[in-house]
Amino acid sequence: MKRGRQYLCSAVLLALVVDAMFIYFVTGLNPFSVYTTMFQGTLSTPMRFSWAMRDLASLLLIGIALAPAFKMRFWNIGAEGQILIGGLATAVCMIFLGGKIPSALLILISFVASIVAGAIWGVFPAYFKTRF
Repeated sequence: MKRGRQYLCSAVLLALVVDAMFIYFVTGLNPFSVYTTMFQGTLSTPMRFSWAMRDLASLLLIGIALAPAFKMRFWNIGAEGQILIGGLATAVCMIFLGGKIPSALLILISFVASIVAGAIWGVFPAYFKTRF
């Protein structure tokens, strides 16, 4: 456990140093002021912090969902897009069908629509991967 923490701290520190060099040499900005602005932007209000945690949760769930695919050596780089398209399909169902059908049926239709939309979105890169 202690060794894992050392690796994690080393990885985070290395990432901050490499990013600082990139920030300085590419943009010419002071990396410390950029990091300060980033942290203040994320932690300045409870609303911004909740947005960051929302995004963190969705990215962690994407990572958990993709872990079996990566273990099988099947790379899917469009998972976030699939989730966004699924969310869009759900929103469209809610807008057009909300109040017109029973809520339980609306949830079921939204669920199926999001799965179908995400699957259709995933077909495009899958086609190109198998074709080329």
